[in-house]
Amino acid sequence: MTVVNADTLRGGDFFRRGEFDLIVTDAPYGVQHGSRPHGGGNAGRLSRSPVDLLAAAVPVWQPLLRPGGALGISWNTHVAGREQLAEILEAHGFTVRDSAAYRGFEHRVDQAINRDIIVARKD
Repeated sequence: MTVVNADTLRGGDFFRRGEFDLIVTDAPYGVQHGSRPHGGGNAGRLSRSPVDLLAAAVPVWQPLLRPGGALGISWNTHVAGREQLAEILEAHGFTVRDSAAYRGFEHRVDQAINRDIIVARKD
């Protein structure tokens, strides 16, 4: 196992193309934590939604996965919709898994967090 304490947008600086079969992440929930994405309309400002961060990170992660690899993301549905995340993933060559088996994870953590996961396969 290798641990790198760095901005996820620099993943390509530390890992080779096609190095991973699976990338799993827990996106900021927007309650106590957010992100400061470098690109997009909110560049540099604290964002409570993971959408800007994921829009910047998915193109970095995509080449790190082998063909047929998968990406799993957990997030707070109160700050971003599944459709928003699916659009980002599909725009970067992923197929979102959408069967009942992949839609059965949503659950309430507390009043401010309703957690779900989205899984997508690299085509």
